[in-house]
Amino acid sequence: MDDALIQALGKAKLWETELTSGNVDLEEFCRKKRLTVKYVLKVLRLNTLSPSIKSAIMNGTQPKTLVLKDLLQKPFPLLWEEQEMCFGLVC
Repeated sequence: MDDALIQALGKAKLWETELTSGNVDLEEFCRKKRLTVKYVLKVLRLNTLSPSIKSAIMNGTQPKTLVLKDLLQKPFPLLWEEQEMCFGLVC
C-alpha cells in the first residue's frame, strides 16, 4: 500500500468537496491552508484518475512505478483508457 497516494486521493476528494460547496474560492482556500494555488490544482487533478486506477491505489495493487511524485509533476491523459495504458494497468 502506498500511504502517500492514498492520502493524496482522500485530500483531492475532500478539497474538491470544499471548493464546490461555494463557501470559499480557490485563492481563499489556498490562503487558509497555506498552500499555493499550483499545488492545490495538482492535487485536485487526481480526481480525474480513472476509477480502476483509484481502486488499484486503494487496494495496493497499482504498478510500483505509479508514484505520487509523478502524478503531481507530470501530465497524464484525461481519457481513462489512455490513463490505464499509460500507467500499465490491464483492464
